[in-house]
Amino acid sequence: MSGYQEWAHQLWEAWDRHPWLPGATIGERIMGPKEIGWTEVAVAALAETGLNGSEQMDAVLLLSGHVPNTRSVTSAGTQPWTRQRQLSPALSVMLDQAGDRFPALSAAIASAGPSTPCGSCEFGLQRRLDGLEVLITQRTR
Repeated sequence: MSGYQEWAHQLWEAWDRHPWLPGATIGERIMGPKEIGWTEVAVAALAETGLNGSEQMDAVLLLSGHVPNTRSVTSAGTQPWTRQRQLSPALSVMLDQAGDRFPALSAAIASAGPSTPCGSCEFGLQRRLDGLEVLITQRTR
């Protein structure tokens, strides 16, 4: 699984280096050799896990969807915070003025520690890897 995890980190870095990727990699399209190569590396990392071919492909889809989804919600303005979990100015003012209407959100924000630029990505990645590890462990029993 470490190769699979490394693949996900490299995918994140590739999306950081090429901000045009989100628009170019959505929808039905013909995949080029580089994108097919990324898929090959991910499937190869899962080859000895006991997952069948369909499950390997589903696992690749699980992670290859995680990176762009995590990046898009934090960069496209669909979340009230940035990738570094900094509140937008508007949300900050609103919570200062009406935080008592949103006690759970206010408490979560107040207790949240510092985050890295990939904090949300890493959290989600680890939860997905945990789930795959449970499935793989069940197969080897």
